[in-house]
Amino acid sequence: MKTEILISLLFDLLAEKQISAPQIAKRYGVSVRTALRYIDTLSLAGVPVVAIRGQNGGFSILETYKLPAGFLTKEEYEAVIDALTAVNAQLNSAKLRSGTEKLRATAKTSDRPLQISSGNLIIDAGHWGDTGMYKKKLTFAEQCIEENKVMFIRYHDRTGETSERFIEPHALLFKQGLWYIYAYCRLREAFRFFKLGRIEQAKATDEIFARREMPKADFSAWYGAGKSVLARFEIKKSALSDFEEWVGIENIRESSGNYFAEVALPDDGGLISKLLSFGTGIKVLSPPELKEKVISAAKSVAEYYR
Repeated sequence: MKTEILISLLFDLLAEKQISAPQIAKRYGVSVRTALRYIDTLSLAGVPVVAIRGQNGGFSILETYKLPAGFLTKEEYEAVIDALTAVNAQLNSAKLRSGTEKLRATAKTSDRPLQISSGNLIIDAGHWGDTGMYKKKLTFAEQCIEENKVMFIRYHDRTGETSERFIEPHALLFKQGLWYIYAYCRLREAFRFFKLGRIEQAKATDEIFARREMPKADFSAWYGAGKSVLARFEIKKSALSDFEEWVGIENIRESSGNYFAEVALPDDGGLISKLLSFGTGIKVLSPPELKEKVISAAKSVAEYYR
């Protein structure tokens, strides 16, 4: 019997009001008999699991139950609660808020109750001048994912074209300070990422979709069409700080007083603009195609101003 499944099941019981044996079996890919053995094991370990009889019955856990003291250290509790609180400031999810409060209630030390004051971590993914609509879209998307509702969206892509699509939202992704919806696009008949800031309009339909098996995305190169380019750069010290923030300091090496980086970057419409923003602070060393694109774009800018 896998310990990690028992721990995961314990958190399922803490987070959900009630869960049935068939639901446990389906979630963990086991038989109903094995699911019942998991419940028995938790009970024998001292977890107060309550059985609810009847057609709509299942299992729940006493509201007064708390995880054992020392399950997480004081610092671990603080980090987890700070992270959950910061994320929920964007999502405004009732379930996430409830889960955070349950964790807060379990936070104890051996000598005194643990007092946690959240606020060490702040996330603001909205754009400058945001009036609150961005957060509403994010909350709405999270609700549609939770309820498996097909969404209608009006979307602006990088080329400036607007399209109307029906999507099946499966997950939210937060990357480089921006939120994205990972959804099955019925127009393209494939999974796609949709940048939240590019969604002009979003509505929920009355249709409930069956969740699909999500492909294992390569999140180092998921942007745009999912293509990436392995590029090498020479970086001047004047641009080093900004470049480190963009690609990560771990991707930069120093050699004889010069700085170099080799990193896989999204091969989409925004890459050239990003590289041009560094001005003469960086130089593309390879591949040659990327170098030529930067040269061509720089010439176009110079010609425009001329």
